[in-house]
Amino acid sequence: MLDEKDIQGLGVKQQEDVYIEREKDKIKKENMEKQLSMFSRNKKKMSPYDIKPTPNPKIDPNLHFFLKDPHSQPPPEVSIKIQTDEFKDRPAPPPYKPKKTGINIATQIEEN
Repeated sequence: MLDEKDIQGLGVKQQEDVYIEREKDKIKKENMEKQLSMFSRNKKKMSPYDIKPTPNPKIDPNLHFFLKDPHSQPPPEVSIKIQTDEFKDRPAPPPYKPKKTGINIATQIEEN
């Protein structure tokens, strides 16, 4: 196994892979010990239906590899000016005229 000093020299991906391997080995060992203790408790003959599978080994995510370095300096802040055209005021909307409905009827009067 790698020592802590050796792990720190690795990249983030390799550190994560080593961490995952260690966690898998730890969970595998715990499951084997649990099965052995269950076997030693049950001295009677067990049927195949009594044997229960071990739980799925879940590895808690270690976010240590992805956290921001507390010793790093924040990037410098720079203010810049942007040159854009000035917006003109919108013209006033025309007065509201309701739409005409119905038919206009008129009488035509001719002189002749």
